[in-house]
Amino acid sequence: MSFRGALAGLAMLLLALVWVSIRTEALPVFAAVTATVLVCVWFFATIRGYPPANEIGAYFVVAVALYAVVPLLTYLLRDMTFARTSDLRLQVMGVDTGEMALHGWRYALFLGAFAAAYRLWRPEGRAQASLDMPDSRVIPLIVTMAVAIQIFLLAYFQLYGIGGENYGEFNASRAVASSSAPLLIRQIADHAERGVSALKCLILVYLFAKKRYSIIVVWLTVEVARSAITLHERTSAVLLLAAAAFLYHRFVRPLRYYQCLAAGLGGMLAFLVFGSIRGFGSSSDFRPADLIDHTNEFEAIFSTGLDIWRRRTLGALPDIPLQLYLADLFALVPSQFLPFNKWTGPEWYLELLQLRGTGQGYTWGVMSEAGIGLGWVELILRGVGIGWLFARLHSGYVGNANRFWVTVAYVWACTNCYQSFRASSFQLIVLFWLEVMPFFALPYLLDRRRKMRGNTKQRDRIAVNRWNPSFAGNGRIRWR
Repeated sequence: MSFRGALAGLAMLLLALVWVSIRTEALPVFAAVTATVLVCVWFFATIRGYPPANEIGAYFVVAVALYAVVPLLTYLLRDMTFARTSDLRLQVMGVDTGEMALHGWRYALFLGAFAAAYRLWRPEGRAQASLDMPDSRVIPLIVTMAVAIQIFLLAYFQLYGIGGENYGEFNASRAVASSSAPLLIRQIADHAERGVSALKCLILVYLFAKKRYSIIVVWLTVEVARSAITLHERTSAVLLLAAAAFLYHRFVRPLRYYQCLAAGLGGMLAFLVFGSIRGFGSSSDFRPADLIDHTNEFEAIFSTGLDIWRRRTLGALPDIPLQLYLADLFALVPSQFLPFNKWTGPEWYLELLQLRGTGQGYTWGVMSEAGIGLGWVELILRGVGIGWLFARLHSGYVGNANRFWVTVAYVWACTNCYQSFRASSFQLIVLFWLEVMPFFALPYLLDRRRKMRGNTKQRDRIAVNRWNPSFAGNGRIRWR
């Protein structure tokens, strides 16, 4: 029996043991967890060979499963209560076990629709390891751009007093700066900060293709250490590690399921510990129980969706602006060129809670989009739509995996695909347009121009040699 089959059997056995031993009132919540886990098991069991560690569908399935399972499991481990450090909205709403379970089933339905659609349209085949490298002068340009962006961001933070001893103070000062900095400068800073991660992804692909493993290890160590020491932003380090796992699987050695599972569990534990310590501002105040009691990324998104669905059920949702339904479309256009206010999900939700401009921030997500839309039907439609889109992206990657720029774009898409659940359904397209294209355009055009010039010179040499005789060395004329 393969490790994958043994793991699936063990998971189902553990679920069965917990099922029969758990308290009766907790069964609805645990049933939602079980459904989500079974969708994941089915998805990976139907993919032959090595784990799909370089597929966007696999990354998305794992991300959605974590967003569903973590808040439900912590709720069960807290004996179906909320601690004082849990998400405040859950405490204020007085959510009961039935509501938690019902919302968990919404996650399972969406994940099932996505997994079925992705497997239906997913092409078979694996990406080859060889890669056509870009012009040698492109990488120095990328490094120069990354350094220039970092210098610009440091100047921006200093000029508008953005900073603080902890993550909360940093976000509060940034909210103040948002009201004082010019709109254009603020837009450039926001996109440039996230665009750096795309440039890092490009450099990482280049280093793996060139087998510069010592540089990669040092770089990843520095990134993780910087995040751990400053206790500020952790996303860039997590995305860089995910990209490194993708590239290791393709260029170095295929990963095994047990390796993926061990790395995933270890990474998730570190992610939660980091978030808890960052919330307290110091590691000295951290207790292991805080992993269960303290709110986290997953519980926050769960709470937003649950709040929207509860308001929908009670008929307490206000009038929804039309711009909110088309937020992903309008996000492609700068605010200066729109004759109306460009609402986004998080901004509208903060306005609903009367917290806009306070430095507080909440995510939006697919669950909230369906909550203000067609409900359960929309969950299925969005799952199928994203599944089809990601399957087409994977198909394009498999057919063009030898192309450097296609590989870079696909690695970036895999590590950022969770945004299509966390933020909005088509957020990945928005991010690519605003935070990848502007920074990749110049290096890509430079690479294309130099390669086209080289191909033209080669064709000219072939044409000249074809119509000129040369001696083959044996006294005879050879025509080329």
